[in-house]
Amino acid sequence: MIFKVRITTPEKDILVVEGAKLKDIAKKYDVSQKFIDDLTDDFKKLHNGTYGGFCYCEDGKVMIVLEKYRDDWEYWENLIHEVSHATQFILESITATDEQEFRAYLSTYIFREIRLTLQNRYEKELQTSSNCHLECSRLNENKKDE
Repeated sequence: MIFKVRITTPEKDILVVEGAKLKDIAKKYDVSQKFIDDLTDDFKKLHNGTYGGFCYCEDGKVMIVLEKYRDDWEYWENLIHEVSHATQFILESITATDEQEFRAYLSTYIFREIRLTLQNRYEKELQTSSNCHLECSRLNENKKDE
């Protein structure tokens, strides 16, 4: 899953990549060869389990990359860690590194937007899967009764 989190102050998009491969990003977004070269090793570490995620900040762009979604503490701790890097980069880009209250609000906003997007998507998938399983069970029960 690839999506953007829009920040209005300062105006910036954070690209969030969950469970995707580097080639998926390259297909969907116009990225440079330098971008691909810079991230090839990080993606390998992500997909072999060495990394839980990473944050890439270059040329004013911010990207948070996460392993495939799991609803557990380790996953959310990785997200908080990467949000911290993204927040620091954004604050440095506007020379606001001493703004502690702004840092707190910004990091909370980024975390919440990413978490809600991921949870909403996967909860819908789980509900669809559960509903299908329930319907299949009912069909099987009805066939037994016949």
